[in-house]
Amino acid sequence: MFRSSDNKEHRAPQSRRLWNARLLIAVTALILFCAGGSASSQSAGSYDELYNSGIHSLYTLNRAEEARSFFEEASRTDDSRWQAHFMIGFIDRAYLKNPGRAIPFLQRAEQLCADTDHLPSLELAVAFSELEDASSAIRWNLKAQRLMREGGKGIDPWIGELLAYNYFHLGDTDRALAAASTGWVHEYLQPRTVRLEWNIRLGRALRDWRL
Repeated sequence: MFRSSDNKEHRAPQSRRLWNARLLIAVTALILFCAGGSASSQSAGSYDELYNSGIHSLYTLNRAEEARSFFEEASRTDDSRWQAHFMIGFIDRAYLKNPGRAIPFLQRAEQLCADTDHLPSLELAVAFSELEDASSAIRWNLKAQRLMREGGKGIDPWIGELLAYNYFHLGDTDRALAAASTGWVHEYLQPRTVRLEWNIRLGRALRDWRL
């Protein structure tokens, strides 16, 4: 095992953009399921109306702060439904670039969904990755993958890539390689692992020969 920082500097920004884009697709699917594909621009008192207003503000009007306010009001109207909490955290992380503020809302969403959906766990994995808390990111990533398997859903390779990135961040190249059988993490680590092993064996051979 070894550590290297050049991967983080050159590869992480590109990968994080990829994670954001793919997670956005998953979130959009959640939105269509929860809102029935409808949206309302009017602020009203019920949870559904407030939630739909938030969706309209975010995806039609591109007003993230306004959308966040609608989701906050929806969560106050009915604190037992996880989707509004999730959307607050998602906006904080993906739109307002504040993953630290997103964490409590995502954790609340994860508690409320009671292991019925993988999205809160997956979004927590991304948020902790952006905060460079690799241990927490790994824990939530593994839980998201478990929930996806239990739900009969395929696991996109980028999720394994994200897991591998965090293992690599901790210096655990063995688990990083095991987590990502393809993608940039594997392509980056595999030659270095082989080269490192070769150098170790060569060094031992030279030392033995000198003795």
